[in-house]
Amino acid sequence: MRVTSLGYRTDLALRALEGGTETDRGDYLVVRNPALPDFWWGNFLLLARPGLAAPPGPPSSAARRAPAAAAPARRAGVAWPAPPLP
Repeated sequence: MRVTSLGYRTDLALRALEGGTETDRGDYLVVRNPALPDFWWGNFLLLARPGLAAPPGPPSSAARRAPAAAAPARRAGVAWPAPPLP
């Protein structure tokens, strides 16, 4: 997955400096930092586009995988880039 957001690129660089890893799953990245299992932004899924996160209702398939993807973390977030401004 190509990350174009400068903000998320910075987050990924900081997680790497802290010893985190990235796993590219095509339409999302799994970011893990086993050394920081309680850090709320240390373990997360970065979705390629907002459409992968479902509107209110049942969670998207990527969101359902968040806990397993971030194991052994006790917390995991789900993020996606903002759509371009008109």
